[in-house]
Amino acid sequence: MPKDKKIKITWWSTVKLLEEVMPPTPARVFFPQWWKDIKSLDSTDPVVEGPAGNIKACPSFPLWFQQGYVVPLWTDIELHYQEESGSLNWRTPNEQWQIGIHANTQVLPHLPEHIRENIIAILKPKSPWRVVTPKGYSTMQLPMTYQYNKIFETLPGIIPTDVWHQTNPQMVITKNAFKDSNMVMLTKGTPLAQYVPFKREDYVYQVRASTKKLQKQEYLNNLKLSGKFRRRLQELDSDG
Repeated sequence: MPKDKKIKITWWSTVKLLEEVMPPTPARVFFPQWWKDIKSLDSTDPVVEGPAGNIKACPSFPLWFQQGYVVPLWTDIELHYQEESGSLNWRTPNEQWQIGIHANTQVLPHLPEHIRENIIAILKPKSPWRVVTPKGYSTMQLPMTYQYNKIFETLPGIIPTDVWHQTNPQMVITKNAFKDSNMVMLTKGTPLAQYVPFKREDYVYQVRASTKKLQKQEYLNNLKLSGKFRRRLQELDSDG
């Protein structure tokens, strides 16, 4: 593929005009608020190492936050839990927004006990969103790990989106969500899952001892980075 030809990812909705109200959005828009609130190292500050620094000095986090696209929840979902019976019921403002629930027998008996005992149910919202990628490209469905949502976590998986276009995320609901009340609300616009397209390729796997060539490569990379303020590496915020 020519270097100047960009890969086209197309999202569309089965619900008319939803793309104008609550569309999938580049992930960089959903930088976690707690990350934004961390004070950055100012360009006039000395380079801070060790305990004096903070997590914002690591470029891996903002690079992760801006990968792919985020599908925000397209409707409010009200969840009601009856501890005595162990039942979980849901309600949405409009009947067009349907939620499925995986039978616990499909999943829970197969999980480790320390995980199984805290799960109430796995919801499967009927997503209105479809996505198509070019031939040979799949899409990773990832949880919004660093959003630290108290109510749910979406399960990770891979969708061959060049042939299968539905995105029905599996949302794990745990007992921790109902510590203070038997009713919780998932609000419209909540980041639901992160979708990262990638090309399916085979790789050559190699583990070997260090060589002078590898040491030189690492040294040169470190030398290039050491001449830049950390701020230039870490300030990959939601404004791009």
